[in-house]
Amino acid sequence: MANDLETLLATLRRTYPTSSIRTLPEPAMFLRSSTGRTLHAEGSQVLSVDGAMAYTAAYMDGLVERVKGTPDYELDPAHPWIIGIWPGDLSSVPLIFIFGNIIRRGHEVWTEVGWPTYTRLEF
Repeated sequence: MANDLETLLATLRRTYPTSSIRTLPEPAMFLRSSTGRTLHAEGSQVLSVDGAMAYTAAYMDGLVERVKGTPDYELDPAHPWIIGIWPGDLSSVPLIFIFGNIIRRGHEVWTEVGWPTYTRLEF
């Protein structure tokens, strides 16, 4: 999957150029907001580049619909997605994590990713 991983990262960066896309050091992705709230994104197995891209599109379409139906929530129009890829190891397949960069009530935004040490999101 190593070659496919590079292809997947390149494809994601081409398809979602304004989003944060990174490899993860562990099979988890945690985010912290400007108000100090933390959440984690659920990972999905990556079996192929095409499968990962299809999952990504379906997940994003569903989240966009939910955000449209929630008052005071919006996807950050400049940087809508935070995507993490855990490359896997000898005992586990790679995982993709997708998190909508949702602005809550006009003020709370997602600013950091990681765990236990957080790093500033860069778009």
